[in-house]
Amino acid sequence: MKLDAFVDISSLLDENSTIDDKQQTAELIHKYCTEFGFFYICSDKINWETIQKTFEQAKRYFSISTHEQKEELSMKKHGQHRGYLAVGDENVDDTATVTQVLDVKEGFDIGLDTIHYTTDHEFSRAKNRWPGYMTQEWQHDMKNYFSLLLRIGKALLHGFALALKLPMTHFDQLFTEPLALMRMLHYPALQTYPPNSQDKIYLGAGEHTDYGCITILLQDTNNDGLEIQHNKEWISVPPIEKTLVVNIGDALEVWTNGLYKATTHRVVMKQENITKERYSIPFFFEPNYETKLEKIIDHDSGENYAAQGMQFGDYLSQRLTSTFSYRKVPL
Repeated sequence: MKLDAFVDISSLLDENSTIDDKQQTAELIHKYCTEFGFFYICSDKINWETIQKTFEQAKRYFSISTHEQKEELSMKKHGQHRGYLAVGDENVDDTATVTQVLDVKEGFDIGLDTIHYTTDHEFSRAKNRWPGYMTQEWQHDMKNYFSLLLRIGKALLHGFALALKLPMTHFDQLFTEPLALMRMLHYPALQTYPPNSQDKIYLGAGEHTDYGCITILLQDTNNDGLEIQHNKEWISVPPIEKTLVVNIGDALEVWTNGLYKATTHRVVMKQENITKERYSIPFFFEPNYETKLEKIIDHDSGENYAAQGMQFGDYLSQRLTSTFSYRKVPL
């Protein structure tokens, strides 16, 4: 089974569209958030050339960077959530150990570097670590993509607000200093690793939910692997040209008190793609550090959330510590 959930977000990106048009889009978002927690987005108002160029630039980084160059900018070396992460540095299934399941991926994290946070915290102190051996055009393309995804993220927030029958700008005040992050990911070909065994299983990414508000994912059209859990079964979310995949995270689930569920998902290494590498670029659009995780609508799911009442930044820090090896020692 494959995910069949598509939303054209043109009305949300167009300042001149009517509120009725935006509301129709919001109703589709609501439908897919309550049914799947995942959906594809498309629009002729998205600059797909910028997106494709960024994807090629991400592949270029992983193809030309040496091991030494990558490690020079590693999170392990600098102790901050920016820069390079090697295979095994993150295992998103925090119920498993590295000896049981290994996330076979490497990545590079880029955050906002143009904002001056009003509160001092670990994420405000983290600075982007640009690889000096890459061209200025490469850095420019990364920043362009970041700006584009910020715009898409803010438009989606308006859709979510309308879907929840809130004022369209309800979330704007919670994202004035967003903890937004883009991550270039490279999944090496599975044939470079030993076969799965009873002691160790290799996955692109283990079973997990995302920690924040919304994730906007650019997939590799040459290699699939993303799966989501739906009605106790795993269904595929194959890559489709000129689409991005949106899913909701823990923060939005707490805000809606369970009306919208953060869906468990994973990246599998398919045997038929054993010789293929895979790339993707998730963009994590997260609220301000001080944003409270508390319900914003009148809905009772019967859930008792441990994160209820926490500052989002504290919750994010807690979750990252459970999955990233460099954070096992104090920052």
